[in-house]
This record gives sequence, structure tokens and C-alpha cells, in this order.
Amino acid sequence: MGGVSFESPLEIAYRVCLWSQLTSRLLLRLTEFEIDTEQDLYQAVKEFAWEEHFDENAYIAIDFNGVNRSIRNTQFGAVRVKDGIVDRFFERCNKRPSVDKQNPDIRINVHLKRTHVTVSLDFSGIALHMRGYRLESGDAPLKENLAAAIIDRSAWLGEPMLDPMCGSGTLLIEAAYRKLKLPVGLFRARFGFEDWLGHQSEMWRSIRDEAKQSYQAKNDVQGPIFYGYDCDAKVLDKAQRNIERAGLSHLIQLEKRDVADMVPPCEGPGYILSNPPYGARLGEVPGLLLMHLQLGQHLKQQFSGWGVSLFSGSPELLNMLRLRAEKSYRFMNGPLECELKNYRIAPEAAEKEVQPVAPDFANRLKKNIKGLQKWLKQEQQQCYRLYDADLPEYNAAVDRYGTGW
Repeated sequence: MGGVSFESPLEIAYRVCLWSQLTSRLLLRLTEFEIDTEQDLYQAVKEFAWEEHFDENAYIAIDFNGVNRSIRNTQFGAVRVKDGIVDRFFERCNKRPSVDKQNPDIRINVHLKRTHVTVSLDFSGIALHMRGYRLESGDAPLKENLAAAIIDRSAWLGEPMLDPMCGSGTLLIEAAYRKLKLPVGLFRARFGFEDWLGHQSEMWRSIRDEAKQSYQAKNDVQGPIFYGYDCDAKVLDKAQRNIERAGLSHLIQLEKRDVADMVPPCEGPGYILSNPPYGARLGEVPGLLLMHLQLGQHLKQQFSGWGVSLFSGSPELLNMLRLRAEKSYRFMNGPLECELKNYRIAPEAAEKEVQPVAPDFANRLKKNIKGLQKWLKQEQQQCYRLYDADLPEYNAAVDRYGTGW
């Protein structure tokens, strides 16, 4: 689940680290074996030739995944793997590698499924979604490889793109990488294979130099062709710095705008791709309802012929757009189940009258206001109950204080 395996020359593994937008982690499989007990695990790990992959001076960390009847705790499994490794080194050179969970030279991944154990070297090191350009972000950032997957599932074909709630600019940057076919890992400081004894430094240097040349050649494009709006000036400043670190300032243009004021940034139809806030970490529900209503109205009135893809953890909020989706895809954003919906704004959408939301509720409020006018004037009341669950399907109370609350 969530992974693929392949066999290749070492060169291909290096290229995956530099070029793949979707990969989260790349593991180099070292050995596999069957176990019945934790002692079997220890012994099999101890018998493996670790000295061919790192020396006794290395700092190591163990990631252990899976449990069975004899190994019921992943931390215990990691300890037994560590014991097997350090005991082998101690018997051969009277020195043990040290453990450093935060900044290891070598990270070892162990996966247990029933009795089958797979031991791998973490080839990529820190997760590959950490490209190196995004040192600053907003309150609810998308992982870079999730943003790339969203772009992959959208119907965007390379036309000018707008993100009207761009946050730290991740979707725009990843879309620019996709359009120009740029090496996304070029700005990373380090990869996991760099302290591995099998590392071919000259081959890696050649591949990296080739990627730099490709980046410089392909990035020589006139812009802008990507546009970002956001209502928060501080977040836009962070996005601008991220874009500069990615070397894409000439392609991406940012502007402070609210959803209620959004307009097409260029002539001709383009594509809108965005991750609007959906209440999991940002915003309050009433404000989000209004924002999605305004977004839907602006799309119909201002963006005729444009394609739209919106990624959200709240299908109910997307329903407030009053648009019919052509395609829908499910994603996991960490523990949150989310959905990507692709739309196409028909030219005739702007001509249709925008229908009011909850017309029965709106009519009842108008009726109550009209019925109270004489009494309010007579009693000189400014604080009163306007609505008290008059309609069963709108079970709420509305109190009015003065003219504005």
C-alpha cells in the first residue's frame, strides 16, 4: 500500500531523488528473511554484512514498522535491530556505531509483515517532499508531493494558472516545476545515500551537474504564467521568498486580493487550482460558507471558459459553490480524508441568475422584520429576537443588537 518497487542501476535511484515530484521516500532494499521470534530477528540482523554499507564511526537510526505475535511493539523491534547491528561491529572491530535519531548518517528502515522482514537503507534521507525551497509556510501547508499529486489529477494542461488562495505558494511552485520539467530535488542540502559506502560520488556529481544545466536551460522562459492571490500580506511575503528560493520569480506573480475581489489575471481562459481553507485548522464555518458562496459566484461571473480544480477536506463547503464537478478524486492529507473536484465554467454560467441560499429562511426573516417594525418603533427597542426556530429545518435562534450585530 502506498508504494512501488523496481530494480535499476544506481544511476536511476539518484535520478529519482532529483526528479520525482510524487515520491515521498526512496528505500534501497538490503536483505529479506523470515522470523518466528525476536531472537530470530536479532540473529538475522547480526549475520548481515553491515560493514559493507557503513563503518563503526557512523551515527545510525532505525525506523521499524509492523508487529506480530512475538514483536508487539515497534520500539522493541527497533531496539533488537540496533542490538544486532552494534553487536556485529563490536565483535569485529571492538567499537559500536552510535545512535542519533535526529541527524543520523545512516537511517535503516525495517518492515515486518507477519513473519517476513524487509531491511532497507533509507536512500533519500529526509522525506523527498522537503525540496529545500519552502523554509516558510502558512498555518496549514500542503506537502509538496501532495501538491504535485493534486496537479497530476487536475485537468490542467499547461495554460496560465491562478491560485486565488495561494498561501505559501506551494501549488504554484509545483505547477511551474511540472510545466518546465525541472529537477525538484536540486535545492536539497543532503540525501541519505551520501554517507553510504556504496555511494558513487563521481556519478552523483555528474548527474547533479546535468540537472543544474537542465534547470538553467529550461527555466529561461518569459513570464509570468502563474498567478497567486491571498488576503494576508504576511503570508504573501513568505510565498514570495519561497518562490525566489525556487528560482521562479520571473514566472509567478503574486497580488494581495480577497476572494470577493478576484478577477482573471490574464486574457483568455486559464486554469484555477487551489486549496481553500476548510475548517480543519483554519477559519470559522460561517466565514468559510460565505467565502465559498462568493467564490462560486465569482467563478460563474468572471471566469467563463476556465477550468477549476479545488482540493478540500469538506465536501459540504464545495457544495456551496453550486458547480457540477466533471471529475472527483479522493486523497489523504495526513489523517484527513480530502477530495479534489475538477470543474469547467461554462460560458452560459454568468447569464444564469444567482439563486439565493435557503430562500425559505430568507423569506421568513424578511417577514419577521416587516411584522416587528411597528412594535419596535412603538417600544423603541434595539435588542430583540428576530427568529426563533420558526421553520423546523432551520433550527436556530437569531437575536439582533442595535443595527450591526
